[in-house]
Amino acid sequence: MLVRTTAIIVKPPREIWTLLCNSQMDARIPLPFRFRIPKPVECRLPSGVGGAGQQRQCISNLGTINQRITLWEEDKTLMFEMIDTDMYFGRHVTSIKERFDLESRRDLISPGRVSATRKSRERPTSK
Repeated sequence: MLVRTTAIIVKPPREIWTLLCNSQMDARIPLPFRFRIPKPVECRLPSGVGGAGQQRQCISNLGTINQRITLWEEDKTLMFEMIDTDMYFGRHVTSIKERFDLESRRDLISPGRVSATRKSRERPTSK
């Protein structure tokens, strides 16, 4: 399954990039996350260093997904794939691959804004 989302953000690419690699979310748990949907808590680079081949972690209130970075174009493109997870759905997927693309908007409608697109591909286990 492929899921694609895009948002227009009024921040420079550098600030958005930092959030993809090192961020903590607040402790609130909005209603949708009370139904065993993982709520993101933190994203981090365990070694403190980014780049292709390095590790990234996505931590939620229900567990952690350990990821390997496969493409690192700073302030532009970040791709990674799941190495393993302790989350409840882990045994039901063989892979999760994600890509974030940041593109500065230079059109008349949204100058000074960034188009942030996330593509997530999950592959379920065979029955």
